[in-house]
Amino acid sequence: AVSASQIILEFLLRVGLTIPKEALNDFLIAFLDDKRQYTEENMPPRAKEAEETFLFLGADYQKAYDAVHFKDEKQIAYEAKIAQKCQIRDKIAFAIMAKEDYESIPYPYPDAGSKSDFLLSLKKEAEVALLFTCADHETRLSARSRAEFSVADLCAHFGGGGHTQAAGATFQPGFPIEEVLAEAKRRLGLL
Repeated sequence: AVSASQIILEFLLRVGLTIPKEALNDFLIAFLDDKRQYTEENMPPRAKEAEETFLFLGADYQKAYDAVHFKDEKQIAYEAKIAQKCQIRDKIAFAIMAKEDYESIPYPYPDAGSKSDFLLSLKKEAEVALLFTCADHETRLSARSRAEFSVADLCAHFGGGGHTQAAGATFQPGFPIEEVLAEAKRRLGLL
């Protein structure tokens, strides 16, 4: 499946239920956002049918598309901060974003950690992108990968999870981020 939203949609329809109308666009946004990582050649089966089903059920495609593909000034400003802090070690692009980085814009903490796909787009040589977003109560990791590397396995090693190419984990404040970088290097065969 392209995303968890597709799996939920298919499950609900299989058991005779549907997604509430007020939640349809949120599901379609998640679907379209995850769909961006695929080309026509490697698109998972049933993706087209899922997209058509969202529309048939009443989702607003243009609104969802705009939410995924257009950026406001705050998003652009935050991405600029990520680009400034982006580092690359071997095949790993990473950035550690402090609370001040997103609060100074202001950019909401829940959204601040969801920019690992942007981080991966900054460095073509990177196979993995690790975005660490720090708050007072936690540090959140959002991870993306290209090709065969499973960020789901990497994040599961640290108590998180997700998809092969999109995953995450949450750490206590002060967790040594270097441990995550070292584990990613080990899994890439670089240690």
